[in-house]
Amino acid sequence: MIKIILFQFLLLITTTPVLSQIPEKGSSSQNDTLLPHYNPLHLGNKWYYYNSDYNDWIKKEVLSDTVVNGLRYFKVNSFASYLGFGTIIEYERNDENTGTNYKLDIHDLDKDGSTDDEVMTDSINVPDHTRYTSWRFVMEQPFAQDHSTFVKDKFQGVIFGQAVILRDLFWVEVFLEATISDKFGVVRFAPELAPYYSLKGCIIDGVHYGNTTGIEDKIAEQKGYQLYPNYPNPFNPETVIRFSIPERVSVKGTVFSSTGERVAVLQEGEMEPGSHSLNFNGKGLSSGVYIFRLEAGGYNKTIKMMLLQ
Repeated sequence: MIKIILFQFLLLITTTPVLSQIPEKGSSSQNDTLLPHYNPLHLGNKWYYYNSDYNDWIKKEVLSDTVVNGLRYFKVNSFASYLGFGTIIEYERNDENTGTNYKLDIHDLDKDGSTDDEVMTDSINVPDHTRYTSWRFVMEQPFAQDHSTFVKDKFQGVIFGQAVILRDLFWVEVFLEATISDKFGVVRFAPELAPYYSLKGCIIDGVHYGNTTGIEDKIAEQKGYQLYPNYPNPFNPETVIRFSIPERVSVKGTVFSSTGERVAVLQEGEMEPGSHSLNFNGKGLSSGVYIFRLEAGGYNKTIKMMLLQ
């Protein structure tokens, strides 16, 4: 707890907003991701991510494209889908002149009264160790944040045998970390306190990188018992825990303190197959790490949740 607060304090005193340094977005309809400099958005492109702790595969895919206000956008299933909210669709475009990604603000996340404008998700070219407003992992209500702020480092690396530029990002307001790269886009991400989803394979413009064999079958097979990371995490004082079960079965959902003391029983009894959610309110509890355990049939899994009062 002290470590997290100290880290956020250091971020605030060592970085200052540099919105003026973000490259200006282009207005030409030519800026529609013709070159794979960052986050290559072309029809048929797919990314496969794996979380070894959860034994969970997820897929991001470019589904179609459209033109809005003279600019070409690509319809994709959002990274937020992995949180168990079902498939969340977004419309993204890249400005190849600046290496910046935008998404169509169809849910009016910036609350300006318009749903056909765009908000920035992230950029590979902004200066190091700076902060800027971004909307990459911000979702529609009720989970929309007013904005998300990045702090970043830039370095070189190799992914799937390709030399790439990498950038570490930290969303201060939603406590989420990620690494993006040129040529491949997002290569890993995770809420704080949770293990990473890492890019294991992708199909970019028909070229296969990494492991892409049999993953679609694995994704289909895992649509059984699933416990997803709670959201938001950290939380104050409420968070939502989502899970899915493939059959009617007795389900027990229990919250424990970090010392093993039972704090709350959120569910106990039979439930129908499908996706479900449980709300946990930590009002009156001390800040710290709490454990949620899901027991359903022979399935038993836990997640860590951080309460910040």
